[in-house]
Amino acid sequence: MRNEFCGRSGSDVQGIGGDCDVVHDPGIDLKPLDAELSDLVQNEATHKESDLCGGGKGRGRKGKRKGPGGGPIGSSESLAVVNVEGDCRLSGNSGGMGIIYVDGGSLTMTGNSEWKRMVFVTGEGSFKASKGTPNISGSVAFYDGGSLDMRGTASIQYNSDQMRRLREEFGIDALKELIDSPAGDAVRMTNRSQGAVGPGEAPAGQGRGGTQN
Repeated sequence: MRNEFCGRSGSDVQGIGGDCDVVHDPGIDLKPLDAELSDLVQNEATHKESDLCGGGKGRGRKGKRKGPGGGPIGSSESLAVVNVEGDCRLSGNSGGMGIIYVDGGSLTMTGNSEWKRMVFVTGEGSFKASKGTPNISGSVAFYDGGSLDMRGTASIQYNSDQMRRLREEFGIDALKELIDSPAGDAVRMTNRSQGAVGPGEAPAGQGRGGTQN
């Protein structure tokens, strides 16, 4: 993945200081994080997959119903937790704040859609961002396979502060290794990333928008 993105000319993958936005760190073990997130979505999911993909309503982490039809789900006071096992598409102004756990399904973001905090892709899951200005602020992580496809002006901005808040809110201890890793110290933010990366093209590594392991 580093070679795929860092070999491009221009500022598409250049972050603060002119460094490439993709950092290779195979030393990060995401298995404990995958286990914690899997337990979280099974026991504390706040919204159904259809709530996220259809812009519907959910009960929210603190019992509040969030996200009127077509709008975002979750907030800083009531983070959303969603398990995606099928095909999920965020378009227009949809999105939200919290954790999206893509368990073998596919997540596609287009238009002005936005997600804050974390997207975690595991197994045969996939994440695609294109058409418009979709944005993620927080982190995108891949574990045990998965594929990434980013085109046009889609962007992922790594935000360590949001990741720390996420760890505190849900007590996700395994996030500490990602946040405190040498690559995590170096990552700051991702500007635009263009092109596509498939499972066969993406070796283990950490991106400024997250981790591939």
